[in-house]
Amino acid sequence: MGFFNLGDLAMWGPFAFGKYELFCSELRDIIDYVGVEKVLFGSESPIYDIVLPVEDLIEKIKKLPEEAPKGIKFTKEEIDAILGGNAAKLLNLS
Repeated sequence: MGFFNLGDLAMWGPFAFGKYELFCSELRDIIDYVGVEKVLFGSESPIYDIVLPVEDLIEKIKKLPEEAPKGIKFTKEEIDAILGGNAAKLLNLS
């Protein structure tokens, strides 16, 4: 896994809460295109915490396997990878 081939979810909070179906569709497309192992959770915290606490975005992402719109699927394994598993591998922590 190379550093130059990774994407993160920083600044996606308003998108996730304001246009949820589009957020899910775009995230699914990115995962399908580059592979889940190249997608990392990132935030603009603490800058954005005033408007949208990072914890709220994390909870929304955790619920994707159960709450994604019809026709868009995420697995728990994909979400676990995005929310820390991929970073742990990248940093040799796992």
